Formats: sequence, structure tokens, C-alpha cells
Amino acid sequence: LKSRISNEEVLSLYKGLVDPANKSLFSGSGLGVATNNIMAQYADQAQLAAVHDGVLYVHGAVKANIIGYLPDQRLEERLYAPDEVLPGSYTSDLDEWVQGLNRLDRKSV
Repeated sequence: LKSRISNEEVLSLYKGLVDPANKSLFSGSGLGVATNNIMAQYADQAQLAAVHDGVLYVHGAVKANIIGYLPDQRLEERLYAPDEVLPGSYTSDLDEWVQGLNRLDRKSV
């Protein structure tokens, strides 16, 4: 049994879980997802951020320095260091920010 799992292994596993071509995951489980795996369906329906009645809901934490930040959509597919500055832009419009985050999230899935 392996005691430590690398970030790359976690990323690889997650990519396999959300790959729509992976039809075998949960197939035949009685969950009614024989044509596609349940994680791909979840990822397709999920939103990274949403605003409801003026309240911001996000998957994860929001720090003051990232509010309004939209990462460049051409970022390399790799793991970034927590303190690494990523290319992108800022917006002061909350709805624009949330829509931009969700667009980026859709492209990454």
C-alpha cells in the first residue's frame, strides 16, 4: 500500500473520473448512468462559482487578492505552485467574474 500519492497521480485519477469516454465507471451500478460516467455528468453540471440573492458561493476559498481575477484561458495544463503568479486579468464586476470563472471551468473539464 502506497503511503503518499503525488499531485500528478491525483490529477491523473480525476481526469479519468471526469472523462466522458470512460463509460465503465459506475456502469451497471443501478445509478442509471450506463451511457456516461457519473463524475463526468457531475462535472458537466457543476459550477465553480454562483451568486444567489447577492451571496457569493464558491468551490473553495476566496482570498481578497483573487476577487475579480480571471486566469488566462491559455494556461498550460500543469500544477502550479501556490505562490506562483499566473497570467490573467481582473474585473470589478462580480457577475462578469463568476461567469468568467465558470467558462474557464467548463473549458478545463
